[in-house]
Formats: sequence, structure tokens, C-alpha cells
Amino acid sequence: MSETQEISAPPPPPRSRIQAGREFASRWGRRLHGHAKIIIPAGIAFGAALSGLLGYYETYKVVREELAPVIAAPARAPAQPSAPVAAPPAPPRLSFVVLPFANRSGDPEQDFFVDGLTDSLTTDLSRLEGSFVISRGSAFTYRGRSVDLRQVGRELGVRYVVEGSVLRSGDRVRVTAQLAEAESGRQLWADSFDGDRRDMLEMVDQATARLGRALGVQAIELESRRVEREQARNPDATDLALRGWAAVNRYIAPENMSAAEAHFRAALALQPQLTSALNGLAWVLAQRIGADMTTNRAGDAREAERLLTPVLTRDPENAFARAVQCWLQRFSDRAREAIANCQRSLQANPNLAATHAIIQGAYRTENNLLQALYHIEMAFQLSPRDPLLPTFYSIRGATFFHMGRYPEAIADFEQTGRIGERSGLWMVYLAATYALVGRQAEAEALAEELHGRSVPVNVARWRARSWAESSNTEFRQSRERLFEGMRRAGIPEE
Repeated sequence: MSETQEISAPPPPPRSRIQAGREFASRWGRRLHGHAKIIIPAGIAFGAALSGLLGYYETYKVVREELAPVIAAPARAPAQPSAPVAAPPAPPRLSFVVLPFANRSGDPEQDFFVDGLTDSLTTDLSRLEGSFVISRGSAFTYRGRSVDLRQVGRELGVRYVVEGSVLRSGDRVRVTAQLAEAESGRQLWADSFDGDRRDMLEMVDQATARLGRALGVQAIELESRRVEREQARNPDATDLALRGWAAVNRYIAPENMSAAEAHFRAALALQPQLTSALNGLAWVLAQRIGADMTTNRAGDAREAERLLTPVLTRDPENAFARAVQCWLQRFSDRAREAIANCQRSLQANPNLAATHAIIQGAYRTENNLLQALYHIEMAFQLSPRDPLLPTFYSIRGATFFHMGRYPEAIADFEQTGRIGERSGLWMVYLAATYALVGRQAEAEALAEELHGRSVPVNVARWRARSWAESSNTEFRQSRERLFEGMRRAGIPEE
């Protein structure tokens, strides 16, 4: 190199692609200056867009060059916890999911019925005291899938899975339901219901009432047995209340009522405001009054009403508490109040068969026998396999008796005995009815069986009971026929 040769300036630093894009847009802007009003905005927009795209490309290069080695690196083993992970909590006792029922008919028109039935069953089970029911939205994520019930139980944290199907044949529809234990996948109970598809909404209501009540009874019995196995030495208040309800759901007998009472009182000693125990003990006391199993009717009624007060204070629309209150009022010449409470119960839960059975008694004390018969027929329709079925037969028989329909009354009272209930109520009615139709030997045999019971059976006591129930003149006149039949059967006056 000669001494006179100029030293060239160092080359400019390389331009980034972003800068290049901006200069490119600028040059084109100058060239098109003559068309500025139209072209310049488009040029600027184009340059900005190109600049943005080049910027995204630069960002991509950085991510690729700097983060690729991290992404490609082998995954490290997770750090071991310093303490053992706790086991997941046990599912709530009465916890359910109602999976979407399957439409086996191949008829898309049945889908709305299938979905409505699934929804209604979910709602009905949620009314069960102490229940935990998975919402419709979560349950419907399993629609159309073949699922492992054990996996469903783990994913949703429930003990019981309800599933079923609907099959149409002509104008008839058969609904089948199963109750399964989520932990094992084992089927515990199954039932079916046939109905007329021409009134689908009514069929949804009927199927829901029948299946919902049966599912609730089965789950309570299963949980009661589980408590006896797993918590026999240290049951909590909820465990004890479950065992009380399991005893209640067996037919009415002194030993079942005593067992239920003991469990409910023990539960309340641990948790005095437990709704299921308060309702349960009030129900037991009312049952004793209704079945003539107590010599302290007034005292039992006062205690039962006291138990219901905190329940209805916290939840004025508690359907079961309203029904029991109705029953107690019906025994103490408060038929109008009783009817109003039962109607309120049915507004809260139209499918509660026990409420229909109770309100009929209030109508009977008003001598409104047709309305009484309607409600007891509704109880049969809603829950034809109910644990209270012997009571349903007994009180329908009493309604038939006061209507003068003696053959039908006898059939219902005899059915009560065949099922197994041995309460004094239906036996007194049947002995009197036998005597009035001339079946004297059978009347006297029943009167002999009633003799010597711990709760005395005589005409004077039954008259006092009836007069306390109602001051309605027509009701009292119809009761005189009952007292005459009792005398003819050989039941003593006092």
C-alpha cells in the first residue's frame, strides 16, 4: 500500500432487517411523492406491515437459537416430596352422579325425554337429606361414552353412580335404572318402569318419583351397613343419623321405631342441630302417634314440634319437616293448618309420596273423603315400592271404611298384614270391619290378638283419640260406625 493511499473508512455496521424494511418503505414513499394523497398512506401501511413481519421473524430466530437447547435437553426427574402425599379424602357418604341415560330406541325424538329424566333424577336425589350430587353439566361430559364406573367415581369423588336407559316400543316406554358402587363398579340395585309415551312430561315425573325414592332408600341402607362395618366403635353424628333412617325405612314395628329413636338421639347428643336427626326423631314420634304405639300422645307431639322448630327456622321450605308438621297438626284438630303445611311441602317437593299419605289424613278429618282418596292414590303412584307401603294400604283402607266401601277396606287391611306390619291401627279397623260385614270369627280372633298389648285398645280410648283429632261433626259420626264395629268384635268399652 502506498503512503498516499487514503485509509478507507470502516464499513458501516450491518443493518437489521427491521431497519432495512423501514428504509425500503421510505424510498418508495419518496418516489411516489407525486401521488402522495393516494399512495403515501398505502406505502406507510405496507412498510409497517413488512416491518412487523420482519420483527416477528427476528423474534422467532432468538427463540430458536436461545431456547432450542433448553427444549431439547432431557427432562429432569421431579424432585421427591419431603413428606408423603396425603391420600385423597373419602367421598361424601351419600354422594351420587346421575350419568346421562342412554336412548336405546334409536329415535332422536326421545332425546329430550332422556335428558329430562336425567335432570329430574339429579334434582330429586339432591333433595335427599345430607346428599352430595354432581351437577348436570359435569355429568353430561360422559354422554355417549363407554366409561369405567370406577374411573368416574375417582374423577368426580362420589360413592354411587346412577345410570340407565330408555327403550320405546310403540306407545310404551320402558325406563331402566341401576345403582352401582363407584369404588368397585359393582351393581347394587336395579329397577324398571313402564309408561305411556303419549304424555311424556307426566311420565318423566312418575319415573323420577319412583326411581328417586327407591335410589334414596337403597343408598341409605347401604351407607348404614358401611357405617356398621367401618365406624362401629366411633360413629359420628351423621353416621348415627344414617343408621336411624335405615331403621325408619323398615316397616313400622316397635323394635324398628325404638332402634331409630336411639340412633337419632345419640346423633343429636353429638350434634344438636343436625337436620337429618331432628327430622328423623320428629318422624319417629309422629309415626308412633299415627300407628297407636304410644301412651303419651300429647307429650310426643310437643317434643316432635319442638324438634322441627330449628329446622324450619333455618329452612322454611324444608319439604320433609313441613310434612311432619302437617301430620302433627292433623292429630290435634288443626286440619286447615295441616293442609296448608302439606301443600307447602308439595310445592317444595312434588314427588314426596309421604306428604300425599299425610295430607289425606287431614282431608279425612275434614270428612273430604274424595280428596283424601286422591292423595293416597298419588302416594301409591309415586312410590309403589315405598318402605311406607304398609301404611299406604292401611290409611287407604281407613278411607274406604269411612266411605262405606267395606270389601275394599278389608282387602287393604289384609294386605297390610301380609306385608308384615303389626301396628294396632289397621288391626282395630279390620276387626271392626269384619264384625260389620258378619265375619264374626275373624273379628274376634283379631280382638283377642289386640288384647294385652302394651298400648291398651278399647272403645273409650279410641273415642278420646278421635275427638282430639277433629271436631268435625260428619267425621265424628263416621267414627261412631267404627266404635260399633269394635264393640261387635269383642273389643272392650274401657
